[in-house]
Amino acid sequence: MTKSYVTLKGRKDGLIMHLDDQCGFETLLSELKTFVTNHAMKEEAAISVNVGNRYCTDPMLDEIERVLSEHSPFVMEYVETNVMAVDECQKRLKKMQTKTYIGIVRSGQVLESEGDLLVVGDVNPNGKVVATGNIFIIGRLKGSAHAGALGEERAVIAASSMEATHLAIADELELVTEESSLYEASEHMQCAYLHPSGSITVGALHDLRSIRPDFMTKIGGY
Repeated sequence: MTKSYVTLKGRKDGLIMHLDDQCGFETLLSELKTFVTNHAMKEEAAISVNVGNRYCTDPMLDEIERVLSEHSPFVMEYVETNVMAVDECQKRLKKMQTKTYIGIVRSGQVLESEGDLLVVGDVNPNGKVVATGNIFIIGRLKGSAHAGALGEERAVIAASSMEATHLAIADELELVTEESSLYEASEHMQCAYLHPSGSITVGALHDLRSIRPDFMTKIGGY
């Protein structure tokens, strides 16, 4: 029996196409062309493509997408893979890491971090903390904080006492004045996050469970 290099299966979130990762790439493209031609659908269908342990460069993915678009109504919506380039892996590890700073961030000081940033101490007025990920401050945030500095809109800023003059998440900036109603008196830790409306909102830290449920799972919450 001839081995099939291409299989199409259905799952809860839609269709997924598995591509063999052991055969040559040209052989795979030829098999893919034959498969989609013989399994043509009348209407356009979005699919995920799983390439397994094959490392695919962008040009290789473009070739797969070209075969799908030219010979079938399948639209490659997402690519699943078990491997990645070393530099991409290093970037992801940096993004996932947490930098810890113990001490006071003083006036005029700028503390920056790739990934998440944990500050054990106060951030004084005119002090600034910046992270590409989330920012957690066990202390008073009286200066400014910028989370998700490279555009991560799901980043949050949490502090024992939220008294910041400037809050920024991704590209959204909130200037806090005496007339601002952004903060409410609280004895508990608070967190700032980007509301679906696009504005920065501050709420109780325990609200994070419902605001970012996937975030709580990521850090081991229940």
